[in-house]
Amino acid sequence: MDNQIKNQEISITEDMQNIETVLRTFWEKARFASELINRLREEKRVLQEDCSKLLDELQKVKAELTNKEQEVKRLRAEQEQMLSSMSGNIFSSQEKEELKSKIKDLILKINSHL
Repeated sequence: MDNQIKNQEISITEDMQNIETVLRTFWEKARFASELINRLREEKRVLQEDCSKLLDELQKVKAELTNKEQEVKRLRAEQEQMLSSMSGNIFSSQEKEELKSKIKDLILKINSHL
């Protein structure tokens, strides 16, 4: 009978050690999972900040591009105006048409007085 009780005590001790080992393993895995979750949350936060900064920079670059495009249009208009004046065309097409119209009106008035 003593032998049977000792075997049961050994069995209970072994079971307790097995349970302790299982709980220790579970605790380590839970701690590892918690650390991993915290690292991933931090990485997500950093990536969101980077994304926000990149979006802000994109908006600035778009605004600069719009300004540069307007400047290019203005410079092209100036270039066209300079080329026109250098080639002897000191009047734009619209100004030429207005001048022709005024000259025709003036000729008609002169003719009507003669």
